[in-house]
Amino acid sequence: HQLTAKILRLVLLAQNDILFFCLRCFFLIPMLYAYLAVGLADTVLEECRLTKMKELIGVAISVYCRCEYCIVYHVYNAYKHGATREEIVDAALTAMVYGGGPTMAYIAATLYPCVDEFENDFK
Repeated sequence: HQLTAKILRLVLLAQNDILFFCLRCFFLIPMLYAYLAVGLADTVLEECRLTKMKELIGVAISVYCRCEYCIVYHVYNAYKHGATREEIVDAALTAMVYGGGPTMAYIAATLYPCVDEFENDFK
């Protein structure tokens, strides 16, 4: 970032000079494109990580609320966004700590069949 700031300062000082043209054409524009591409890739990767985490939170809340349709939906989307079986089960077991016996029943009756069913779709 220090190099970028120095280059931008140099460009601002040399606006009316031939140096500005050279910097703009041969160095600054490709550097900015590369910077934007790296930033976009980082944003996409971070969004993927966040989406996976959101779906795991959705699994935990669905189990806690004992909503069968929500459990199915969030387990499928968690797999879709790269979650593993262990991560999904861990999220559900975390919800069980707060939800107690009824939550455990929904884990056994709904979550585990969903995990088994969808696991093969995303290998």
